[in-house]
Amino acid sequence: MIFNLQNNKWLHESVINYLSPICVNSNHWVFLFISLEKNSEKFIFIDPRGNLELDIECYFNNWKNFCKIRSDISSSYDCIQLEHAFQSDEVNCGVCVCLFASFLLDQRDDLHQFIDNETLKNFRAKIVVAQQNISSLEKVNKSDESSSEYTENEVDSDEDAENNEVNLLTSLMSDNVWENRSCSLLLMGQYRCDSPKVDISKQNEVNCNQHGHVEVACYPVQNITCQGRIYDGKTIGFYKLLKCRYVTHYSYQTTVLFSIFLGIFGFDRFYLGYYSIGILKACTFGFLLIGYLVDMILIITQNLEPADGSKYIVDYYGQILHPMKILHNLVTKRFLQRKFTNVKLKYEIDQKLLSSCYILVQIDGLNFKTFTKINNFIKPNDQSNINLMNSCSMKIFETLRDHLIYSYGFSDEFSFVFEPKTKLYDRRYNLYASLISSKFTSYYCLDWPEFFNEKMVLYPNFRSKIFLLPTKDDLISFFEARQLECHQNYLYNKSFWSLILNKNISKNEARKELIGKSISDLNELLFKQFGINYNNEPEVYRKGTFQYKDKKTKEICEVYISLKKNSLIWQVAL
Repeated sequence: MIFNLQNNKWLHESVINYLSPICVNSNHWVFLFISLEKNSEKFIFIDPRGNLELDIECYFNNWKNFCKIRSDISSSYDCIQLEHAFQSDEVNCGVCVCLFASFLLDQRDDLHQFIDNETLKNFRAKIVVAQQNISSLEKVNKSDESSSEYTENEVDSDEDAENNEVNLLTSLMSDNVWENRSCSLLLMGQYRCDSPKVDISKQNEVNCNQHGHVEVACYPVQNITCQGRIYDGKTIGFYKLLKCRYVTHYSYQTTVLFSIFLGIFGFDRFYLGYYSIGILKACTFGFLLIGYLVDMILIITQNLEPADGSKYIVDYYGQILHPMKILHNLVTKRFLQRKFTNVKLKYEIDQKLLSSCYILVQIDGLNFKTFTKINNFIKPNDQSNINLMNSCSMKIFETLRDHLIYSYGFSDEFSFVFEPKTKLYDRRYNLYASLISSKFTSYYCLDWPEFFNEKMVLYPNFRSKIFLLPTKDDLISFFEARQLECHQNYLYNKSFWSLILNKNISKNEARKELIGKSISDLNELLFKQFGINYNNEPEVYRKGTFQYKDKKTKEICEVYISLKKNSLIWQVAL
């Protein structure tokens, strides 16, 4: 049964519709909307991200197979793909599913309109209130079963519940809850904190309290919003407590000297504040030397500390000892290490790449079509994105310049080549695959503001593949194939978008017009219909970006040239 948030009516009493939310990979919500009305059977699949095109056919076939075994359900369904807006972040897929469902139930035709955060916030508030309505209805039904009359207290409680719903809706509809969150709830990386000041004379943090904590100022990074304001990275947002050593005036050196030379008379205990024990030691000559020896060992090993709970002042060359903790940690660490080693050897896949082979790690964008659409990229090629991709590649090259020798990329793809003799990470497959994709994604997100004026709406995902190439000829052949792919893709995309933008036709019509055309046909189409000479297009679009280390200078260079076997670049590159 489906509950309609608009009129609080159970749908199965009026219209025969089925709505089935589906959780994909346990982390993303999509849904099916199926109309069972005769002569208007429809099967609608909507994904808020718009990137599960292959799953539509799978779900549709499953539904048709289900209909065949049911005599009361027609099997003649039309699979409809509606144009709809995409979610603008990575977390509100569930709310978008509910919003699209509401639009379909109300037979609205504005699914394609952009869904902003304000719309999601308002609809989330409606969901919360609807849930409270359901719970309040259940309470009323239970009370009707037990008694048919309301008392004054019950009427008051109903009014309070209604007021609570109004207050809840008001709070959710007011200023953004997330903007009003406390800055102390920010995640690591969204703020930076000052380092505690150190008292050189005592070798400890200034203003460290008796509980072993010191307060430092923390600054939300630029453009982070909390506590109702946008921070610039220089304004204090909150104060954080860090652990520290609470020190007063007790010197470790002085205490040791007292214990060795005057400990038999209790001077060490007097100095540390244990006056009663000090008097007893003085009267008994250090408990007949036994207490003298015990205290000396405890003080030297720093197990006997000042009576006020503070720590010793230890000179910069002194050693702060925790012998019992060290022993415990060593035993625990060795046990856990031995236990983990057994598990690791049994379950971990530790595949190593063959030696003396070129290691080529290729990364490419995952669901990049959706990413470019939501972030409003310019078609067919966005120069800002190309510059950002090249910058990310260059930074990775600089970071791993002792191991990388080439990189090549175009569109949303980049390939990085490690020299055959590299021993980086002991040539472990998993580390090479994760290293490049994680670094590239991090640089892409961090450097985005330098190349784009608009804020990133949807964050990118890059996946990685690894190829082992035995010889340099194999490597050059690989680059030739990728450069040919770059050339063909740009030529097709240039023709495709020229038809759409200049002739004002739909995407389907443009695809039909380009079906079966060869490379020469596409060149002729561009020149005759739009006056575009493909050979005059920027080389970075037609040939991609090649980065290499120069043989002589060892500097990293960037060029946009042909990568065929007879190219001069292979004589200059390392």
